Formats: sequence, C-alpha cells, structure tokens
Amino acid sequence: GVLFWSGSSSPPQLDDTTWLNNACRSWESGQELTCQGETRDRGCNSALYGPCLASSYHSLSIEKQPAKAYAGQEVVIRVTKQDYYGTRIPTDSSTILRIVAAGPQTGAVIVRGNTFGLVQAGQATVRISVVPTFTSWNATVGETQLYEPAVLQVLGTDADGRGDIASEPFELDLWSGMQVCPPGAVLALESSP
Repeated sequence: GVLFWSGSSSPPQLDDTTWLNNACRSWESGQELTCQGETRDRGCNSALYGPCLASSYHSLSIEKQPAKAYAGQEVVIRVTKQDYYGTRIPTDSSTILRIVAAGPQTGAVIVRGNTFGLVQAGQATVRISVVPTFTSWNATVGETQLYEPAVLQVLGTDADGRGDIASEPFELDLWSGMQVCPPGAVLALESSP
C-alpha cells in the first residue's frame, strides 16, 4: 500500500508488519492476514493496487455440501471466482458457469438439475444431483460398486473477456457399497438405452 502523509509533523515510524489499510491487518510477520473479513492462506497480495483488492481471474474455488452424497441426492456446489492471490472477485456478477461430468468414460456419470449458475459478486451457487453407473449390484445383500468416481468440472467464459475459464476436475464423493442409499430409501435402477 501507499501512505500519503500531510501535516506539520513527520509521519510515524512503522515496522514491516504494520498495514495501514483498514482492510488488512498483520500482528506478526508470517501470521495469517485477514482481508475484508476473509482469511487468506497465501496472505495479502503484493499488487500495486493494494493488498486486499482482487485482480483479474486466475482460478475457480469449489465448495461442496454435503461433502459426501447419495446418488440422486441434491448437492450444492458453491463456486468462487478468484484472482492469483485467492481473493474473491466481487466485481463479477455476469459470468455464467456450467457443471459437467469430467470422468474418463462418457455417460458413466450423469449430472442432473440446473447445471448452470450465474456469478453474483464473485460467487455462484448451483444445485445438482449426480446419477452414477454401478458395475455390480448384489440384490441379496444390497451392495453396489461404482463404475468410476463422479468427477466433475466447472466451465464458463469470463465475463471480462479473458476467454474460457475452468476449474480443476474435482471428485464428488458418493456413497456406495452397503450404504448406497440413505436409511428408508431404495436404489432404483435405470435400464440402458
């Protein structure tokens, strides 16, 4: 940051760990910094425009709720558009994102629901469900095995005109085996086309 000093006395002496920006604070060198109420594991950035302001797009951060889901259960995916320093980009409220299956076998995992999400203040929330393919099913004991993990990816086009954006592929952890369905539910098999 930059300090502009006006007055008749000389400015106060500051050590390297003091930030004058009200949005950033550091109490000791190397401690986590808090930027506008958000903790940054990489610390505040060293950009010329200030340590707590977002720059241009660098990555998409993914948050899943619940962390482990049942096949067909609604899963909330929160996508945060971030700059190089991990700062949310709150000025973007027009990028459209889409969640797609990204596994090696086309059609082995089907994503259902509204797979599109509009970024609002740097974040988008998408509610989906996933229908996986099972390789084996034993009706006697109710045990299943997934054909492949449910790997998803978020794709879109940056509203700032910087081209296509994409998250790293991520796995949605699904229940299988004896716990393929929540208590009281039954696995309904769909026939192949």
